[in-house]
Amino acid sequence: RILAFPAGPDADIKFYSRGGLRQGMLGTTPAGHALNSPVYKVELHPPETAFPPNGMPVRQLYWRNDDGGAGFQSDSQILFDPPADGTYQVRVRDVRGERGDDFVYHLVIRARQPDFSVSMNPESPNIPVGGRLPVTLNLDRREDFSGPVDIRIEGLPAGITASPVRIEPKAVDAVFTLTSDGSRPELTAADWSAWKVTAVGKIAGKEILRPVSAPFNESVVTLTSPPTLKINVSPDSVSLSPGEVATIQVEIERKNGFKGRIPLDVLNLPQGLSLLDVGLNGILITENQTSRSFSIRCEDFLSEGEYQIFAAGRLESLGERHPSVPIRVVVRNSATASVEK
Repeated sequence: RILAFPAGPDADIKFYSRGGLRQGMLGTTPAGHALNSPVYKVELHPPETAFPPNGMPVRQLYWRNDDGGAGFQSDSQILFDPPADGTYQVRVRDVRGERGDDFVYHLVIRARQPDFSVSMNPESPNIPVGGRLPVTLNLDRREDFSGPVDIRIEGLPAGITASPVRIEPKAVDAVFTLTSDGSRPELTAADWSAWKVTAVGKIAGKEILRPVSAPFNESVVTLTSPPTLKINVSPDSVSLSPGEVATIQVEIERKNGFKGRIPLDVLNLPQGLSLLDVGLNGILITENQTSRSFSIRCEDFLSEGEYQIFAAGRLESLGERHPSVPIRVVVRNSATASVEK
């Protein structure tokens, strides 16, 4: 299952994964393919569908799994919705084809139990005084949970704000920023005692809450020295319909004597907003430059709504990343855009 296509010549395809393991369609086990072997974009159809003889290969897909993925080790797991009442067979066998009286298996068949959990990186944020820190939320979807997850950020001390964030349906991560206005260069443990991040989703119509941040005695939030880099963007809000392209101008301010190059990342891009023409080295502001632009294209499968993305500059030698303010992207389909105009 492809998450994102390469943005440049040296970039890799990103796949849906869990626990570092790629996820296959319908819970099946992905198979490896040799270099230069044919690869097809797959369409799934119901059983008994008839196809015209157009030369494209047709394969019958069996629900089969020999590795349940993260959390299952060598155990298998299959998520299967019977299409109708009837009798179904489950076959359990050794993948090597071996058998014997001492081959013992434990089979559990039960109703699906969708669930989710969210982790935060970094768990102990270090926010530059007067600057911003990007924080990544990673969503672990279990047993085909595919709904959106809203994030509540509560109890931030005065002088610290968080950008709103939502993990979209089927997405596996999202980014928000913690921003210091510089008015309080020092904050005590008591200031952070009420800080809390909670993930909220719906399963079977019921609201489910899951804690994200660790208790304060396990997660230490601190303010660090002022940022070495400041990122400004223009515009900070765009409206797009399918097929349209928007260009964002990025201006940087180097501080604290830093004179190096700045690679730019575009964070929080939903599936359906594509980066265009980033070049061999990605979006790069060289040592002699202070600005660069990038373009995003709205694909026709991106759902209507509002999305927030960030331009973030990387300080490679310091291992830091400094984001811009949120860039608001409003997506409307062509019909809606015409009515609004």
